[in-house]
Amino acid sequence: MNRLLALVYDWLLCQLGVTGDFSRLTFDANQVKLLAVALLRTSRCTAHAGVAYRTAAGALRFLHFANHEVLRDEVFREDLCLGENAFAVPLLKEEDQDFLAEFCARVYRANQSGKLPYSFEFDPTLGFDRSTGLMVFNYDSGLTCSTFVVAWFRSAGNPLVQPITWPRLADPADIAARQYVLDRWRESRKPKLIARADEIESTIQTMRISPEQVAGACLQRNLPTGYYRASKNGRQIHHRIIDQFGEPNP
Repeated sequence: MNRLLALVYDWLLCQLGVTGDFSRLTFDANQVKLLAVALLRTSRCTAHAGVAYRTAAGALRFLHFANHEVLRDEVFREDLCLGENAFAVPLLKEEDQDFLAEFCARVYRANQSGKLPYSFEFDPTLGFDRSTGLMVFNYDSGLTCSTFVVAWFRSAGNPLVQPITWPRLADPADIAARQYVLDRWRESRKPKLIARADEIESTIQTMRISPEQVAGACLQRNLPTGYYRASKNGRQIHHRIIDQFGEPNP
């Protein structure tokens, strides 16, 4: 019943237009004062999500789960993917954003050699210890770039989404995006990625929280948000990226 009530409430707010504040969406990295969800377009059917944050020295860095067992924290560059980037800035108190920026560095330091697993199957209870930054997870599940962002925000005490409101099965577009990842891994000829593709392919139809939905959730005034509003915001972000940069190359 809790899931049904959450779904109905989220759907009703979506119908009433209680959706994202797009004044907090920017394509200019210089407009990220402290923290944002960064969305990088990588292909026609996929995008990549991570956390952009400012250091005390003012540098913009990018914390992201780049691939199976690859967590990165690097200086943000416009050419990280296609140079087609958007930033969704959360409506949080400055002191909360300061903590989150510091939490980025803490999580990276604790997990840079931890070999975090890539998995389509997401455990909503998975997260990072607030004090140590260490990942607490079940190896039967794991992360994608977008569920890394979800787990990171929730662990820091600022949850973005209500996973209970997401459809339990992926739709055709979700499956296509996941198949794109598996195909690229197999084409890489890297034994570890090929083996992981074989391990997780059977879960390709499980619930998917997409990069666009994570960025879309970040634009809500009140968090966490549900599937309908995050999805509607995410679709608008997708259209605005196309308006800004044009259609992606095949």
